[in-house]
Amino acid sequence: VTSITPVANTTLYANWQATSFPVYFDSNTATSGTMSAQTFTAGTAQGLSGNTFIKTGYSFANWNTAANGTGTPYSNLASITIYETTTVYAQWTANSFPVIFDSNTATSGSMSNQTYIAGTSQALSANTYSKSGFTFAGWATAANGSGTQYADQASYSFTLGTTLYAKWSAIPNKTVTFDANDGS
Repeated sequence: VTSITPVANTTLYANWQATSFPVYFDSNTATSGTMSAQTFTAGTAQGLSGNTFIKTGYSFANWNTAANGTGTPYSNLASITIYETTTVYAQWTANSFPVIFDSNTATSGSMSNQTYIAGTSQALSANTYSKSGFTFAGWATAANGSGTQYADQASYSFTLGTTLYAKWSAIPNKTVTFDANDGS
């Protein structure tokens, strides 16, 4: 504190020094990636760090000051001027992609690809393939029937394009008995 005795009317002016503070980056449910806080100076325009988070099945849309996207939006690398510690949350847009149905040696039938939106549960299309001497036994992520198993027409949520292979179970051989019917 400085004490002065003015001899005439005197105007005193405040001398302000900008403070520094962090901007935190929240992945908001990303599946991988990290970002360190960035230091900003109050009132000085500065570009946000570029997003390095990844969310499987989604594309980065922008940053927002609210996790649910109802706050102030900022584009990636946007030059912004802020005055206090801030957290920005990654905003994600669900990708659409195909689920491909492979007949896996079926003898007849055809099926179109099915479009899925990441994170949305949807029923698989009904199987329309058939294979002589076999019954349809569901879907698998590997042609040999291994991998993840999926039931026909059941609902699933996928995050990436997927090929599903028809699984086939052989119809057991039947014994045929011939009767001579009193013949010789």
